[in-house]
Amino acid sequence: MKGKELLIYISVLLLLSGCDTVRMSQSWQVENKLPEKYDKMLVLCLGNDSSTGLRYQMERHLADDLKKLGCDAVTSLEEYGPGGFFASEERIAISKLKRGNFDAVITIVLLDKAKGSHYVQGRIFYTPDVLYELRFWSYYSRIYEHMITPGYYAENTRYFWESNLYNLRTGELVCSLQTESFDPLSTDKLAHEHGKLIARYLVSHDVIALPGQQQALKD
Repeated sequence: MKGKELLIYISVLLLLSGCDTVRMSQSWQVENKLPEKYDKMLVLCLGNDSSTGLRYQMERHLADDLKKLGCDAVTSLEEYGPGGFFASEERIAISKLKRGNFDAVITIVLLDKAKGSHYVQGRIFYTPDVLYELRFWSYYSRIYEHMITPGYYAENTRYFWESNLYNLRTGELVCSLQTESFDPLSTDKLAHEHGKLIARYLVSHDVIALPGQQQALKD
């Protein structure tokens, strides 16, 4: 196996590892369609100016994960800057994409953000018989602490995302993915896990072809 192919293979294995706080809730893709190689993909997170920081992270992580697989992916903020892609008409938007030589676009949209609470049970631990405290007070204090530790209600935040892949050669929607993010520790972690999950799906479900794969399919 050549060096470049080995690096791509290792990247695929890393991307196929599970995510901690993000999961796929719904997915759809065109049936009976061979994976397609795109020469240049635009990652476009749709949001208002107040969310530019989150947009940057969501775009960057997905683009980077696609690049690790050998795909040429560019973020909209990198290509056009904040607000630079905004277009009031379809023909203007398509014209911008064509001038950039993009043949595919992956959109990222925050559908909803919901806050809620869940009950966290009091402290629980199990001690094997051989590890029981030999002194009464040590044993008593440990058990008593366990018994008086109350449960509590903790706040959590859930993010609902949708990512669509459009083939700009044909103008068709190729794949649509909806994900849920559960109370991530940071927006960077959210974006990191989201990017891995989307890239993993596109490859493992034969939506996009990796370098060399398209020719192999034709042979």
